[in-house]
Amino acid sequence: MKPHDESPPGKLCGQMGKQWGLVTPRTARCVNVTTLNKEEGRDRLAADTLKKYRMDVCGLSEVRWNGSGKEKIGKYTLFYSGNTKGGEYGVGIAVYDRYVGNVSAWEPVNDRIM
Repeated sequence: MKPHDESPPGKLCGQMGKQWGLVTPRTARCVNVTTLNKEEGRDRLAADTLKKYRMDVCGLSEVRWNGSGKEKIGKYTLFYSGNTKGGEYGVGIAVYDRYVGNVSAWEPVNDRIM
């Protein structure tokens, strides 16, 4: 098994994908992380786990961060949407660096929907 960074890129996605040079990620998953407490290093642990299991795009539930935004964690960018109270709910999408340039837009709706 090759390390994540040396793995072959995903396949080109259809005729339109070939025209635009788009690729599909190799793996997309969903995970309930229970919390991404930064002080405890849970955000870094989550990024290490995503890399270990070779996940390129991963939906995360129970992020529990205030507000919305994007943050770099290891080799991933986390797009997240939480509530104003913090400590409850929240969702996010972690995107591996190779694919983060393909994210053209994202819109946080509330602590349950992006």
